[in-house]
Amino acid sequence: MTRQSKIFDLDYLLNSDYTDDDLYYLFTTKSLTYSLIAAQFRIGGYKESNKEIKALVKKKHWQYRYFLNDQQIIDFENKVATIYMKVYQCSRGEATARAQMFYIQYGFSNIRIKNSKYTNYLDE
Repeated sequence: MTRQSKIFDLDYLLNSDYTDDDLYYLFTTKSLTYSLIAAQFRIGGYKESNKEIKALVKKKHWQYRYFLNDQQIIDFENKVATIYMKVYQCSRGEATARAQMFYIQYGFSNIRIKNSKYTNYLDE
């Protein structure tokens, strides 16, 4: 029997000592990815529930429908890098590279392009 993914709070990922159960979820399920995606929603002030977030990420172009400003993006990437350092026990440079790759794959759009000609296809 496989366990479902668990969404961890961003503060917990940043500041807590992980239990063996936590490590199981972080390494063998999509919990870390879902947790970081949920953190973006919280940082951006969106009110979607964890259940709604899990459903949203299965839709095409979901991340381009949500927006963060420049400072929120920088803060988020720094927090993700810190979490990666803690989870994967890697250097700051490697963690930063992983955080940037995460943002390329799952990051919200920059608020500066909202309502631009580049986001018109999202209405389809």
